[in-house]
Amino acid sequence: MTHATLFLLHLHRHFQEYGISLSGSVIQTDNGTEFTAPWNSRKVTAFTQVVEKCLGATHHLIPPGAKTYQSDVESFHRLVEEYLYAAEPFGSEKESLRKAVLYQASFNCTRKNSYKGDTPLNLVRETYPGLPLEALVFIPVILDNLLVPYKDELAQLAKVGTGSTMCLHFPGKSSVLDKPASRRSSGGYRA
Repeated sequence: MTHATLFLLHLHRHFQEYGISLSGSVIQTDNGTEFTAPWNSRKVTAFTQVVEKCLGATHHLIPPGAKTYQSDVESFHRLVEEYLYAAEPFGSEKESLRKAVLYQASFNCTRKNSYKGDTPLNLVRETYPGLPLEALVFIPVILDNLLVPYKDELAQLAKVGTGSTMCLHFPGKSSVLDKPASRRSSGGYRA
């Protein structure tokens, strides 16, 4: 079980609370060991199981060495490193989480993306005008602290094989959303 898998489970639970579905989406990752099995293995990783079985999405790996496929992610990581982690040391875990919340709010709500010309918040609201603001507030967590709350789900993942239809569903709120404004219909929001 990797932190990437644990994070994905946590994000999935958050989205379900707001009726947001990633079904039919493509989750693209690099070829890191947290996402892939050894080249000669027939096993599917826990990460891929969560993507396919829980989210109903497809896990797609970028071609080896094709770092430009992940340029948005790499740019974000560089900015987090520069403006959050390298800015000043954290005094405690609580302080690091507080600063992460402030950084996330600034990054998503006030800082304009130079390539896309607007804040992430405004870009999402243009595409999904009914999306509640709370759905966009994903509180930073220390992933190690989620091991106990997710112990049952993690145990299920450890027991299932590649042919399993195991999926984690969490009761959530009804969504005020459906599809983007240009394709509205009844039902939950789909990314």
